[in-house]
Amino acid sequence: MEINPKLNNNQPTNPLKQNQQIAETTSVLFNLKNGKKVTVGKAKIRKITKGLAEIAFSLGETADPEEYAESLTEEIYESMNAAQEKIQKTKKRKK
Repeated sequence: MEINPKLNNNQPTNPLKQNQQIAETTSVLFNLKNGKKVTVGKAKIRKITKGLAEIAFSLGETADPEEYAESLTEEIYESMNAAQEKIQKTKKRKK
């Protein structure tokens, strides 16, 4: 006798549209209004990722929360810099 596993059809889906612009997505996440600029320093990112690393450690996702926090900080900071460069290039093309 073969028993088929039950499938979870209630998995969460991404509510954001695939074509949505990065700036629009960011403004939704951070509740920004009409192009308001925000400066986020590496120290603030490190503080946030430290909390995320503690959560990941408690869930068993990592054995070393310090290393996890540092790598996450670097990835976020590099992504922010890449996004900023892309925005600046786009602005230069519009001139």
